[in-house]
Amino acid sequence: MQTYSLVLDNALSDHVPTKDPEILLGEARAHFGASRFQEAARSVMTAEIGFKESASVTEFGNSPIKPHASIIVLSYKETPKVAPCIEAIANDLDDRFGVMLVNTGNDRIGDYGKKYLKGFTYVDIGINVGCSIARNIAARCSDAENVIFIDDDGILESGSLNALLSCLQDLQAFAVRGRVIASSSELGAVHYDRGDLRMPSFPNCECISAWKREAFLAVGGFDPLLVGHEGAELCWRIMRRYETVGFYYEPDAVLYHDFSASLEHRSRKKAGYDFNEAYLSFKGMPPIQDLKRKIGDPGYKKAKGIMHRVARTIWS
Repeated sequence: MQTYSLVLDNALSDHVPTKDPEILLGEARAHFGASRFQEAARSVMTAEIGFKESASVTEFGNSPIKPHASIIVLSYKETPKVAPCIEAIANDLDDRFGVMLVNTGNDRIGDYGKKYLKGFTYVDIGINVGCSIARNIAARCSDAENVIFIDDDGILESGSLNALLSCLQDLQAFAVRGRVIASSSELGAVHYDRGDLRMPSFPNCECISAWKREAFLAVGGFDPLLVGHEGAELCWRIMRRYETVGFYYEPDAVLYHDFSASLEHRSRKKAGYDFNEAYLSFKGMPPIQDLKRKIGDPGYKKAKGIMHRVARTIWS
């Protein structure tokens, strides 16, 4: 059964917001918690339209006129990692990349853009609407062929943006994920570091992922009702629409990033994943392991290298 696979641009006439989008978002979460999934999807989609209409977009400095990819970073709260994140991106840019900084509660991200970047697009949503809605809005504001999402608490290794874009272009992929290195095995995840070989893989690390923008928007973007599994579920919708596969892991694109801030946070995060199963079943999505076999994913046990490598010098 289709829910959030509706395309927003083609649904505006049927989903004109009549309520404050914040209220609609709260209603969507309440419906979802009560397993009223159809109502939740309609409410959250209408909320996203409302947030998109109210967002402001401002250009600062000199950005590439027609970038090959937009680097999208959103931030809902200030942490010591936000400024280093933007600085690392700035150090990895060339004229193929534009940058979009999205304020979902942390307006200091714009200050960091002015400090480190020659130019950027500032998308001001102003409140925490969740990662998926904010990423979807930013992708709609971009005019680049590709979009690359980087989490604001991660630090890019040099050469990572080129690696992501090259993999997308070389393999004519729909989506590519990078390698993620946590500060310790306790704060990492089994899917983070898949080793040294490029291989088929769902972009199950949305924190460093690149997408063909046309395909991303054609199926409506990330589903905001999910907390976890967003990348895999989106790939399933792309597979259904285009009747083909094209999703990869690129080991030369590296982000230093923790899965959770603490063991307690890790437990809460994983508990939220468990509730996704009923919703994904409602949508008709096959088991993720079946989809992995379909795209040719060799599985974690065959990935070369140590899954939770404790860092290089950046963590020392």
